[in-house]
Amino acid sequence: MRNEDNHSEVVHLSEAACNLKKRAEIRDSYHEGIRANSSVNFYFLVAVVSLLIYIVLVMSSGLKFTDIMVVQLPLVVIFSLFLTFMTQNSHSIAGYVTCFVFAVLFYLVDQSLSLAVAVVILTMLIIYYTNKIYHNPSDYRLGFPKIGGFRLKSMFKNSFVHLKYHICLSVILLVAGILIAYFYPSLFQSILQGTMQNLQQGASSITTEGLFVNNSSVALMMMLASLLLSIPTVYLLIFNGIIIGFVGVQVPLSTFLVYTIPHGIFELTAIVIAGAVAFRLTQAFLEIANGIINSKVKFSEAVHVGADMIMDCIIPLIIVIVFLVIAAFIEANLTVPIGQVLLGL
Repeated sequence: MRNEDNHSEVVHLSEAACNLKKRAEIRDSYHEGIRANSSVNFYFLVAVVSLLIYIVLVMSSGLKFTDIMVVQLPLVVIFSLFLTFMTQNSHSIAGYVTCFVFAVLFYLVDQSLSLAVAVVILTMLIIYYTNKIYHNPSDYRLGFPKIGGFRLKSMFKNSFVHLKYHICLSVILLVAGILIAYFYPSLFQSILQGTMQNLQQGASSITTEGLFVNNSSVALMMMLASLLLSIPTVYLLIFNGIIIGFVGVQVPLSTFLVYTIPHGIFELTAIVIAGAVAFRLTQAFLEIANGIINSKVKFSEAVHVGADMIMDCIIPLIIVIVFLVIAAFIEANLTVPIGQVLLGL
């Protein structure tokens, strides 16, 4: 009798173990499916965003869609899939280096092919740093009971620790605009002629006040654009970079640098920080909206987190204003004399 009981107990334990194993397999299969779907979605996202950016850039130069449909667009898809695969499998550096090498080689043959690869690199960097912004482990987070525990003692350090990825994204967008316009100026020849004429006409009558008002209006528009998910902010950063890069092609590089660096150090830094502030404000608004939409999150906690994020923008905003004042003064009063001395004019 005891042997039968022991046998039935063993059978019962064996069945329980089998059930646990099956549940584990089902759970693992479920998570694998989620990861697979997530991976597919990521491939799709990179490819679609790359295609959209490339189409907008190329068609701005006057080319027709049919001119890029056969070779360039498939190339964008191929390299977006390649770079996504490399980054998904922990080979990011090798992937970026390979794409960069191909971009350089294609540049020697056909600039439109080179631009296709460059756009893929840009897209991946944008997505990477956007993801970093919303998954920064040192940032405030909804769902934590003690939000204040994540604050740093220094408000200055606190702001820039939380905005480091926002600043990186802002820098990438501005620099991307500069590089694209500098190496592919034909794309913007037609659309920037009017802008260049306006710059030349206004160059003779620049004042500190006028420059400050102009530059601060750009920074203000960037930050107000946070209400529109910072999409106009992205455009303004890239467009300002495009203007800088395009101007750099029109004059000798030494002349361009001499007449740009003195005030540009402060002006471009301010524009970059303004872009980062806009991204941060958008993040704050989304956190608050999450508290309204998501029933699992307390609205008061969401407001608290959003308010902390907005507070992070105070010191950067002050720096933007100070830097724009300095940049305006230097550009109106010192840039030309410094340039003339350095160039021996």
